[in-house]
Amino acid sequence: MAAGALALGAVLAVGTPRAHSATSNAAIKALATELEAAVLQSSVVQPLTPNPALGLQANYGPTNMSWKCNPVRSVSTEPLCKLGNVTAQRTVVLYGDSQTNMWAPAFDAWGKANNWLVIDLHKSSCPPWAGTKPLYFDYTPYPECVKFNTFALATIKTLHPNVVIPTGLRTLWARGTGEFNGPDRATFTKQVKAALAALKPLAGRVLMLQQIPHWKSTAGYPPAPSCIMSQSSNLSACVGLKDSNLLDPTVNGAFTDAAKALGIKQVLTTQLFCTSTKCPQVSGNRVIYADPWHYTRVWAQHIAPALGDLLAAQGLSK
Repeated sequence: MAAGALALGAVLAVGTPRAHSATSNAAIKALATELEAAVLQSSVVQPLTPNPALGLQANYGPTNMSWKCNPVRSVSTEPLCKLGNVTAQRTVVLYGDSQTNMWAPAFDAWGKANNWLVIDLHKSSCPPWAGTKPLYFDYTPYPECVKFNTFALATIKTLHPNVVIPTGLRTLWARGTGEFNGPDRATFTKQVKAALAALKPLAGRVLMLQQIPHWKSTAGYPPAPSCIMSQSSNLSACVGLKDSNLLDPTVNGAFTDAAKALGIKQVLTTQLFCTSTKCPQVSGNRVIYADPWHYTRVWAQHIAPALGDLLAAQGLSK
């Protein structure tokens, strides 16, 4: 579900995505340099340029899909939601919860540039590893998610895409149970592994993306993007260390363990958000995060060429 607009007092110079150079890894190298500069920028006590109107664009998800491609809670199906080059012969399916919608603008731009059809198959609060008794984000029973995942697997089987990329957050348990209201790493690994095993026969291959940094209060940092609203003149408070607090070890550990067990490659997407040691919340006048668990549409469009470098390394090129 697309995040609501944020009333930021100072944000977002909305630019076009960088042109993708034919030079190997040129875009990812350029982004690495930019992120290093963003960390330095955040250490300087200098307010962001106020621009409330542009701040309204601090949300996530594509703007060029039907509202039916973002099904409400009660709906357990959706039409075939096409992005990228809609006439291409090669297909990538993005499948999962709202994080699939978050990744969609980057994959849309990548698909257009590299001649891939991208299918967005998502339902909010419904990751591929939700299991048989999922909970909605408000911790109420969510049987519609079970129905959606059944529909999604049938859709992927029919399409038999070249690649399927499952994405999503950790499953929710009842409040006060498990590890922060969810499974521990070992249990979550089993859930992810089961979901990946179900997907493997349905596509040419399965790829995993690393989980993005999580700016939740339990990470020990001010949540994004409220930090840059409250600390706009001292953004150093909004730079996190690239450590286990920010890079959720339960989620990323389970993704790594499950993928390795099944021989599935993982795209190291953390470098789209962090330097080797630190993760900023803003780069130039671009806000990176829409909320603690999703990055912005503007950032998605901006990093599309760098994502292309990472995908090309996995054999997904023109």
